Amino acid sequence: MKKKFFFRRAAHFFMLMLIPTLVLFALFLAFAVNSASSTLVEKGQQTVEAAADNCGVMLGRTSQQNDLLTSTTRMNVSLKRALNQTDMTYGDSVFMTALGSMVRSTIDSNPPLDTILIWLDGAPRIFSSEGSSIQPVEQLKDQAWMDVYQQMPPAQRERLMISNSPDGKQRVTSIRRLLLQKGCTVVHINRDKWIEKLTTLLQRDHEHLLVVNNENEVLLHAAAEHDVWKPDAELLQKFMNAVPGSWFKTEYGRYMVSRVKMDLVTVLAVVPLDALTDTVRMMRQTFLAILLVNVCVVMLLAYVTTRRICSQMTLMIDMLDNAVKGLPVERPERKQQDEYDVIMNNILYMYLRDASLRSELQQKQYEQEHAELMALQLQINPHFLYNTLQSLDMTIRGGKADRFDVSDIIGAISGILKYALSSPQEPVSLRDEIYYLKEYAAVQKFRFGGRFVLYYEVDDELLDAQVFRLMLQPLVENCMLHGLKGLSERGYIWVCAHREEDSLHISVKDSGAGMEREELEALRHRIRDAASRSIGLTNLNRRLLLRYGEKSALNIVSEPGKGTEISFTLPYEQCRKRYHPKTDETKNDTSFLKIG
Repeated sequence: MKKKFFFRRAAHFFMLMLIPTLVLFALFLAFAVNSASSTLVEKGQQTVEAAADNCGVMLGRTSQQNDLLTSTTRMNVSLKRALNQTDMTYGDSVFMTALGSMVRSTIDSNPPLDTILIWLDGAPRIFSSEGSSIQPVEQLKDQAWMDVYQQMPPAQRERLMISNSPDGKQRVTSIRRLLLQKGCTVVHINRDKWIEKLTTLLQRDHEHLLVVNNENEVLLHAAAEHDVWKPDAELLQKFMNAVPGSWFKTEYGRYMVSRVKMDLVTVLAVVPLDALTDTVRMMRQTFLAILLVNVCVVMLLAYVTTRRICSQMTLMIDMLDNAVKGLPVERPERKQQDEYDVIMNNILYMYLRDASLRSELQQKQYEQEHAELMALQLQINPHFLYNTLQSLDMTIRGGKADRFDVSDIIGAISGILKYALSSPQEPVSLRDEIYYLKEYAAVQKFRFGGRFVLYYEVDDELLDAQVFRLMLQPLVENCMLHGLKGLSERGYIWVCAHREEDSLHISVKDSGAGMEREELEALRHRIRDAASRSIGLTNLNRRLLLRYGEKSALNIVSEPGKGTEISFTLPYEQCRKRYHPKTDETKNDTSFLKIG
């Protein structure tokens, strides 16, 4: 294949694909920018309206509550007596108590509210929400609002401003005249808490929310932590005069303003141009990715086309014949249009044939693993039957059980064998597996008496997990026959099942003598050896590997004098309940998860 033909064809294909790609990208970019700009205008308006609603609720509730507190004639009389140190009646005390309750309710229902004060012109005392108390005016720590109130024009009913609290923090103060007498209510609002509420309304990084009073004083400024700037008077005036929905330039960049005018404040949402450039940047990355894909496609097409043209037809057919040589099927006979159809038909034929062979191979592997799993299950059933009957025989020969005990143990064995000999393909719940393990332990108690105690520690949520039969019995049997062997005192066995993230962890531990390192390594090697004569643990380990994979293999930990623990993990998703088996009331009862 000559390289010059390859590069010529690649350049030709690239130009053919680049021009329409650029045109489509330009059109799509224009559409995306226009759509993003419209979205910014819409979202900016939504943000400013939400902030205006928040301000309206905060200021509206405050004003309505203040009017309600002092619009009752009887309460005004009681308030006047209390603030002017006049003798108060019992009814006055009741009304003042009600006033304190209403003030506390107002503050509790509006967390940003800090303090509410009520003062009558010239009164020596003032009502404060702090402790719902009446205190002398001269003891009030913050009296700056009083100068502002006294300078308010008679026609001005309310004033919003920023003030400093006694601890030096800024807050928003609302001064509102009373309805029925000369005086005012003063509400101090925690500025930081209010800004925190407004910050949750921001929809983009670098976005700003401004709340400005009628004196062009910025009461609140909410913004992302990494983009906090304070607008000066000139910049604020630009924001106030900007046409909503249009971009204008500032020293900090280009911004778009959405504005809502209210009685006492004006709410501004300032959206940066960065929000729009993010869309362009994303489109640029998409274009580069598409361009890269185009280059790869062009190079591939140029290579394939040049190779198809320059290669000899006979050689390609011979290669395809060699690729399919020995297969029991023939190539399909069809009329070819040109040499390219010949090549493509043969490639397609090879692909389909390869896929068919792969499918057949996977099916055979599945059938082989399934057959092996069935054989393992059928292998453990006689093993379990032999050990159980041997236990019964030893119990009867030893004279440890009377006629009634033998009857009970035969009944238990009958139920266990019915469970063990059921269809190996049908999964069982962990509840059933533990229930029949309980029956097996009861049979073994006839043989060993009180030499062992079996504990169950199983999470209730795992009782319906789906497992295969006789999963726990080989582990418990191993503990009884080997782990507790040679103990002079009573031995203990723990059966535990709990969930660890996406896995079901199951372990069986005994309090036996444990094993030396060499003995432990020999046991680990034996259970991994498929040719081992050890049926119990080797069989269980093989079934776990076939059903769940290598991650579910048996894990054995043992130390001399500390017992032995055998554990394994199952994928929790594969163990989730897929059907509702018919279980009797005994199996649904979780009371069997107690000491054996």
